[in-house]
Amino acid sequence: MQATVIDTLRYANRLKDAGVDGVQAEAMALAINDELVSGLVTKDDLNRAIGELRAELRAELGDLRTELGALNGKFETQGRHVFLILALIAALGLFNAVAPHLGRTNPAANPADMSAPPRASASSLSGEPLERLGPQS
Repeated sequence: MQATVIDTLRYANRLKDAGVDGVQAEAMALAINDELVSGLVTKDDLNRAIGELRAELRAELGDLRTELGALNGKFETQGRHVFLILALIAALGLFNAVAPHLGRTNPAANPADMSAPPRASASSLSGEPLERLGPQS
């Protein structure tokens, strides 16, 4: 069903009153009505466009969910690596804090100290305190 935007009969009568031939006036009224109606959108047109947009949105959301899932997996893997690196840094910090109390120097500062592991003396086995860990002469 076509929607009528203007009253074509009244428009044609006005043209006739202005001196336009009756056949021409009617043709002009129908032509202008057709032009105005051709640009109108029907309810079916709107429903069809809404359905197409919904389908496109569903597809895009599916793609986004897939991409987010892949990113989540990458972050979980990277998170484990970051945790291991932080644990290693903490362990090295703890070692550097404890090493001076054991009579050893910082191994990172002096790699030559790591050549000989510390030896326990007989006094350490008897329960007496150790004064120095390291090579015994």
